[in-house]
Amino acid sequence: MKLKDEITSDPLAIGYAGMTDQQVADSLNTASRTRLNPLSRNDAIRWLARHDGVDKLEKAASTGSQTSRSIAKAVLLLIQSETTLDVADEEIMGMIDQLVTGNVFTSAEKGDLVMLATETISRAQEIGLGRVNEGDIASARAS
Repeated sequence: MKLKDEITSDPLAIGYAGMTDQQVADSLNTASRTRLNPLSRNDAIRWLARHDGVDKLEKAASTGSQTSRSIAKAVLLLIQSETTLDVADEEIMGMIDQLVTGNVFTSAEKGDLVMLATETISRAQEIGLGRVNEGDIASARAS
C-alpha cells in the first residue's frame, strides 16, 4: 500500500508516471534523501571534544546570560544522563540554536553536530520500505 501510494500520489513530484517500472525502482532505491539520527553519547562527547564544548558549556553554565546558563546546564545533564542526544528532536535543536545565539557555539560547530547525525537514505527507506525491484513496481501499478 505504501508503494502504491508513493507511486500514485508522487508527493515529491519525482515524475513516476512518466517512468518505466525499472526507473521507478531505481529512483526509489537511490540514496538521495537525508534524515537526522540520534547521536550516541560517545559521538556527542567526541563532538564536544572537537569544539572544546565541555569547557564552553561549563563557562556558559556559570557566567552566561540566564538563558545560556539554563540551557548549558541542561545540555550537560542530557549528555551525562542519556544514552543518545536526539538532534532530530526540535526542542533539543532549539537549545543548540539558543547556544549559538548566545555565542556559546558557532554556526559551524552546530553544522558539524548536524552533519554527524545526518544519514543519507533512499526514498524507499524513508517511507518504510526495503529495497524495491521492477516487479514490486509492476505489482503496485497493477493493483
